[in-house]
Amino acid sequence: MAEGLRCVVAVAAGLVTIVEIAPGAGTDSLGQLLVYRNLWQKEHIGEEPPKLMLITDVDRPDIRSVAESEGVEMIVV
Repeated sequence: MAEGLRCVVAVAAGLVTIVEIAPGAGTDSLGQLLVYRNLWQKEHIGEEPPKLMLITDVDRPDIRSVAESEGVEMIVV
């Protein structure tokens, strides 16, 4: 995966998705997403919480398990 861009906020049909792009994603990447969600909700009170997505190049079962328990969609490319 290329270096550079790490986080994107996408809006489609009114649904907000916060996307973290992280080669070899670990707890740091997952933690970032959870913080982003928390900050988003503080700024957008009363709105639907954003969907979270983690895009990475390594499928780590431990990270996938925690991601799923937190409602984070994990995509391995």
